Amino acid sequence: MKHKVKINSTEKIIVELNDTKKYNNCHIAVAGESGSGKTQFALELLKQFHIKSNEQVKFLYLDFKGLKKGDEKSDFYRPFFEQTKTEYINITEDGVSFPVNPLSFIDTINQKDKLLGINKFVDIIAKYGNIGENKEQVLKQTVKDVFETKENGEYPSFKEIYDNVMLAEDGKNSRLTGILNSIQELNIFQTKVNPLESFINKNYYFSLSGDLPKPVQFTATFLIKK
Repeated sequence: MKHKVKINSTEKIIVELNDTKKYNNCHIAVAGESGSGKTQFALELLKQFHIKSNEQVKFLYLDFKGLKKGDEKSDFYRPFFEQTKTEYINITEDGVSFPVNPLSFIDTINQKDKLLGINKFVDIIAKYGNIGENKEQVLKQTVKDVFETKENGEYPSFKEIYDNVMLAEDGKNSRLTGILNSIQELNIFQTKVNPLESFINKNYYFSLSGDLPKPVQFTATFLIKK
């Protein structure tokens, strides 16, 4: 979708993102120089979604630069958080993690669905962690083995996955173990399993510090999106 307007124009821009007769996808790209108002536009757009849908549309906002401590309470951000009832989560703060365990998205009842879920989980780490085919197979077998040790619908944690990969790799460090270690060491995800409804029925602003390694940033992001 491309729409150009003149600077300082009062022309209204009306889009119907869910109208597949007009658009073949729902993607939006906002480009501009630093300080041109991209963030302000994005937050205003989300606020309009929230208002126009009577709070039915929920969203996840992923900030790859991350906010500085206290920025969420500034005059720029505070109105957005208050008006959209958005929960701000900064994983660089002690004791803070994303309120979800991606491993809990894997079906533990139906064996075929479980394998499909494990494959999807491994594919995300392999793709965005760029771990290579050999490490991908190690991770896949390890995740399968760890799930087999669980009973009564329990799910493994990232620490358990990491510990067992290290055993499979005889304690050798690699790109795979580095990514898994960063995720579990920084407690990026919760180890407990919250009901999925409690996650998808809220608005979240996830602050992903620029200090995080890029593979960890992208892996964590797409594990959430899956």
